[in-house]
Amino acid sequence: MYQQLFTRLALTGANASEVSQPVPLQGANGSQFDVVVFSLSGTSPQVACQLQESNDLENWSNKGSATNLTAVGFTLQAAAQTGIAAGYVRLKVTLTGTSPICVVSAGLNTAAL
Repeated sequence: MYQQLFTRLALTGANASEVSQPVPLQGANGSQFDVVVFSLSGTSPQVACQLQESNDLENWSNKGSATNLTAVGFTLQAAAQTGIAAGYVRLKVTLTGTSPICVVSAGLNTAAL
């Protein structure tokens, strides 16, 4: 099932981050997210996208490794994460660089694999 996580999310400043709303897996054990960068400026700006998992909606842990984006107009489809045993997942987006600004959109596919 596909769910839109962010629609033109704007982040400004080094180490600015935002997390999506939790997505219940409802029996799914795999997921794959996609991210589109609409705008990215500053000195050495980078957008890190990290899938996180939780069972209680309070304690979140990273699933897999972060994927870094450095180009505008780039559509990323991250490698599928399988073997998710948690009940919920979310996407964390973090901006780094000197005086960075970005606008991104993201979505998440979940499936029982």
